[in-house]
Amino acid sequence: MKKNRAIMAIAIVCFAVLVSPAVTFAAGSRTAATSGLQQVNFRLDWLPSAYHAPVFVALEKGFWEEQGLSVDVRFGEGSILTAQLVAGGGADIGWANLTVMASAIQEGLPLRSIYGIYQRNALGVMVLERNGIRSARDLEGRSIVVTGTGEESVLIPLWLAFNEANADAIRLVNIESREARRAMFLRGEVDAMWETGFSNVPVLQAQTDERINFISISEGDRPMALLLQGIIVHTRTIDQDPDMLRGFVAGLQRGFEYSIENPGEAMDIMMARVPEMENRELLLGILVNSFDLLQTDNTQGMPLGYYSPEDWVRTAELLDALGRIQRELPLEAYYTNEFITR
Repeated sequence: MKKNRAIMAIAIVCFAVLVSPAVTFAAGSRTAATSGLQQVNFRLDWLPSAYHAPVFVALEKGFWEEQGLSVDVRFGEGSILTAQLVAGGGADIGWANLTVMASAIQEGLPLRSIYGIYQRNALGVMVLERNGIRSARDLEGRSIVVTGTGEESVLIPLWLAFNEANADAIRLVNIESREARRAMFLRGEVDAMWETGFSNVPVLQAQTDERINFISISEGDRPMALLLQGIIVHTRTIDQDPDMLRGFVAGLQRGFEYSIENPGEAMDIMMARVPEMENRELLLGILVNSFDLLQTDNTQGMPLGYYSPEDWVRTAELLDALGRIQRELPLEAYYTNEFITR
């Protein structure tokens, strides 16, 4: 665990060595300098997946431009790196796992979430049914392939401890390439693969005749009901540039609302901007399924992105019980709803 905390405590001044992926997207062909728009660097959590489609809708439809913003969307390399970049000034805004953000705040990084994206937790492990793995404890003596730079270095130890599984008896295999991880899993070279179930099980199931099961951390005998993903920013930005953040949130909300109403068009927009994405029908199904994760029972009837204090209390209490809270902080240290338009 000390090693995991050390990852989050890397000196902020070193953010420059974390090179952003070369592929970026912005609305139109005008630069911020020539269009009079404010430049915003937005870092995703990972490589583009179907659930990112609302971001590309916001770009294509000009929702951010209408707010006076030119948003450059950069692919991510895991939530930990995204959190470090935002804290170090290498990105203005990030899309990240909220447990990673909360752990980073505990380590002193100046972060806060301003918008809840997918708030119902969908993380867990994929396993082949023939391996007989049904729970976290069944993973003892087995291997899990992970990215090595994502939220798993924080969440897997928490999940295993919560389910009284021996983390030392489980081997984590760090493989950065998503395609390489998938290939290893399908070939049976590892026993499990850590991922979001709704966006990965359908993709891998289409590639094998073997049944793939998913063990969610939010289900089972001892579920971990943690908030999943949110938009994170440096606390300084909240104080110094609230109008930019308010415009960003407004554009993102419209991107999600449009995608919910027009999922087919949303997927076409994303596939046009990311031509490497294939199998429209499969991706469209993933996108539609993702909408069920946008709100919790406590946020029904509220605008997209709104956080329920009850959900944050539950998340903080669970993290505290698992030993991830070293210092008591008010809930306002983790999130704010001030940029959500009701």
